[in-house]
Amino acid sequence: MNRSTSILAALVLAALAAPAAVAAQQSPTLPTPTLQRKPDLKIRVILQKRQRDGKWFVRQTFRVFNVGLGPAAPSTVGAWCLAPAGGPCPALDGAYQLAPPVEAGGTAVVKLPTPVIGPGASVDVHGPITKEWPNGNYTIKARADFLAVVPETIENNNQGQAAIAIP
Repeated sequence: MNRSTSILAALVLAALAAPAAVAAQQSPTLPTPTLQRKPDLKIRVILQKRQRDGKWFVRQTFRVFNVGLGPAAPSTVGAWCLAPAGGPCPALDGAYQLAPPVEAGGTAVVKLPTPVIGPGASVDVHGPITKEWPNGNYTIKARADFLAVVPETIENNNQGQAAIAIP
């Protein structure tokens, strides 16, 4: 390669590199997206009926899931009973923290403590102990983070329910 070819090649390379350098200097810097590391609580109501001494009892379990990306602080499950046919809902057997009914025809809301739940984890919260359940059809409803103390990515997906017939 002669001297004029080398100079020409250097000029071409410099010309090609210059627009990229200018473009890099003029491009605005875009903010780096940050993932919100908030929890997202959901709940499943699990009911199991048992007969003891000719009387019916129901074990209530509330499985609270954290499907979000951040840990959920301690919170409260709220649970209540509806008796559309038969009933009334059984009386509680013990002292529980209660909130006023949130639904027409529903019992007072039983407030049950819920521990910290890590991202992708779940915990079982056992429901209140009740007296004998009369024959009838019942619906148990529950809401995770009943007192709304946990900031979540989705706030309106915290409720679940299950139905059970006695006997």
